Amino acid sequence: LSNIRFAGDVQIREVQINSLNGQIANVTAQVELIEIFEDLFSPFITVSIVMRESIDYINLFPFVGEEFVDIDINTPSMEKSIKGRFYIYKITDRSYTKDKEVVYTIKAISEEFLTDANSKISKGFNGNIGEMARAFILKEGLNTKKKIAIDPTLNTTRFTANYWNPSACLTFLASSALDVNKSPSFLFFENTDGFNFKSVNAILTKQVYQEFKKDNYVRTT
Repeated sequence: LSNIRFAGDVQIREVQINSLNGQIANVTAQVELIEIFEDLFSPFITVSIVMRESIDYINLFPFVGEEFVDIDINTPSMEKSIKGRFYIYKITDRSYTKDKEVVYTIKAISEEFLTDANSKISKGFNGNIGEMARAFILKEGLNTKKKIAIDPTLNTTRFTANYWNPSACLTFLASSALDVNKSPSFLFFENTDGFNFKSVNAILTKQVYQEFKKDNYVRTT
């Protein structure tokens, strides 16, 4: 189908699990549901994937907490697709629905989370806040290859990171930054476009590109 039928409608192109021992499995056919969570107050995207399968991937790999999942999905009628690699950190809600068939939920988070969790920064910084934010996203910590969007900042700051991870440094910088209107309203977050160090004022002035209407009808497909 080439048109959106309802809010949240997506086409799942590929879902692939990569295990620690080098095994790769295309599990697209076993995916029941994918939920991608973006939060203005969270530095990383999280993902929930509901699986229904009878191959027993959990024991086949096996899942030991160091697997990645590659996702490629898109919204019908829109050219943009959502692609990314996510670190699997938990398997939940496991239950057997019939003989040899199991349903469970894979919980995953952006792969940059691992870099962030394992990076501890202990030194002083001084300069323009926007420029420092760019350095923390690209060089000092996250080392991401994703797109970044950083709004101009008017002020400078000086601080010392006391064994902070990069996301903690970026959150601190956001709390101190002033936009071009001298408003202290910066946020650091990730969305499907990449990493953002943005002013709330700038976000609110963007043009609305999609509207949905709520009704009382129930859609099963």
